[in-house]
Amino acid sequence: MKTKHKVLAIGAHPDDLEISCAGTLAKWVNGGALVTMVIVTDGELSSPTKELKTRIGRVRINEFYGAAEVINAAALRLRIPDGFVFDNRENRQRFIKLMLQVKPDTVITHYPDDHPDHQAVNRLVCASVVIAQAQSHSLEKWRVKKVYLMEPLGGLGFEPDVYVDITPTLSIKKKMLLKHI
Repeated sequence: MKTKHKVLAIGAHPDDLEISCAGTLAKWVNGGALVTMVIVTDGELSSPTKELKTRIGRVRINEFYGAAEVINAAALRLRIPDGFVFDNRENRQRFIKLMLQVKPDTVITHYPDDHPDHQAVNRLVCASVVIAQAQSHSLEKWRVKKVYLMEPLGGLGFEPDVYVDITPTLSIKKKMLLKHI
């Protein structure tokens, strides 16, 4: 039996994936792929006050889960504090564990020249793909076949070489975005 194509999408904050690649994720799902959406932080620093940090984080988590539900994607959180995503041993281990758990065929994540948390996520993803594949001890070697980078929100310096027509899934992307209030 042929296994389904597995896609792992990793964003630093709730709404990063919805803004940057929801149409593409929906297109993959419509094509039969299994999509796992991951947020690294809960996005709690988007709160204007310290008192609202926890409450805002919970709201943003629920929005993320709601958006993933629109396309029947698995949704995971790594729970690293917002603003404190660094390429260090502890975080690499989390990312490697994630790669070995999902064993994706395709990974999509942040472009390296962007927001500091996005930069760190990019470095962690790229390092963990290599290390997790080296640590994979199954009889059939698992390999990530493609790693795609999302356009940064500012778009500066980004020169894409892959374009995805999301016209057929634009309405689904809108539904995912509308889960964020």
